[in-house]
Amino acid sequence: LFRSQMTVAGGNVSLAANAAGMVVGASGAGTLTVSSGSVSDGSSLTIGQNSGGHGSVAVNGGALSSSGLNLGQNSGSSGTLTVSGGTVTTGGVNVGNFGTGSVNVSDNGVINLSSFSAIGNNTGSSGTVVIGGSAASAVINSTAGGLNVGNGGTGVLTINKLGTLALTTNGIGIGELTGANGVITVNGGLLTETVGGITVGVAAGAQASLLVENG
Repeated sequence: LFRSQMTVAGGNVSLAANAAGMVVGASGAGTLTVSSGSVSDGSSLTIGQNSGGHGSVAVNGGALSSSGLNLGQNSGSSGTLTVSGGTVTTGGVNVGNFGTGSVNVSDNGVINLSSFSAIGNNTGSSGTVVIGGSAASAVINSTAGGLNVGNGGTGVLTINKLGTLALTTNGIGIGELTGANGVITVNGGLLTETVGGITVGVAAGAQASLLVENG
């Protein structure tokens, strides 16, 4: 099994917008760790690309930026992003595009989004996002494009204590397309949507739920 690792612990790594973009875990296992400094991808960053591709990115400090993020790009791939003590700035993110994706944002971790995002984007995909800290806040901000949880596949979003999801445009759809399955659980955290509202069960034949616990 092919494995590759890259660690950024100071300094800056930058890819131009017209480059092919960075792939972590194309057809094997790949890891990227950002503990300080910055990584900038002018194109989309893919975490887990092809069948058998497994990518893992950890932003434990410093910053990661890209025009977009895909986790679990194709069927049989998987991608994981953990953000703790660092900042990720990107356009939109697909957490499980055709494959499997997971995102965990914890203590002092921040993700800033500026385009449409989906958790469980296409049929057969699976995406999981957990926001919450044990000692400090964890935040995902979205300023454009909205969010679908279970767009065409299965999407699960959990907002725990000290976690915040804040959207300022376009709204949230839970269970967007027929056959999709979307679940949002707010377990002591904070969910704010100031423009588009929240729709539970957008399409006939979709499964959707919004649970509020310990609020």
